[in-house]
Amino acid sequence: MFGITITAVGCLEGLSTGAGAEQVGRSTTQAVVKSIFLVVVVDLFFTVLFFFAVTDDGQNKYFRLRVLNPCFHCANLRVSYGEREILHGISFDVVRGETLVILGGSGSGKSTLLRTLVGLEKPSAGEIWIKGQDLAKTSAEEMDEIRRQIGMSFQGGALFGSMTVGENVALPLREHTKLEDSTIEIILR
Repeated sequence: MFGITITAVGCLEGLSTGAGAEQVGRSTTQAVVKSIFLVVVVDLFFTVLFFFAVTDDGQNKYFRLRVLNPCFHCANLRVSYGEREILHGISFDVVRGETLVILGGSGSGKSTLLRTLVGLEKPSAGEIWIKGQDLAKTSAEEMDEIRRQIGMSFQGGALFGSMTVGENVALPLREHTKLEDSTIEIILR
């Protein structure tokens, strides 16, 4: 697309060039400047076309980056406890390799969001997709498999106080893998 743009501008400028070296130099400079401008405009057009989507959250319409194959996709997520709505239409995507920090004051819904993302809490409205699977349509077995692939760091470390750090690290290895105790001991070193 960029080559076509540059070629078209060069040809049009070349056809309108008068005689003489000075006129050819000006036409060449004009062709370069116009081509750079048009390439930026065409690039912007295709970026908006392919990588941005208009999102309507019920109150506002805005552009957001369209993410292809996100690991987590939340759309208009709402969670309520009785009459009190905790999460008010949250939408976001998380792609592979991205680190997401959930930050907020006490009672702002951080823990509610995390519990909802891992399927421990049911949303009042909205969608949650994890690795292409709609959480609303997953079976208990599928949800267990999804949870095995998710790692979280809980507030305060969430270690068992009655166990050493090594025993805490070894616990999920013993529960969720078929590793021999000798292999687990090597991992703990």
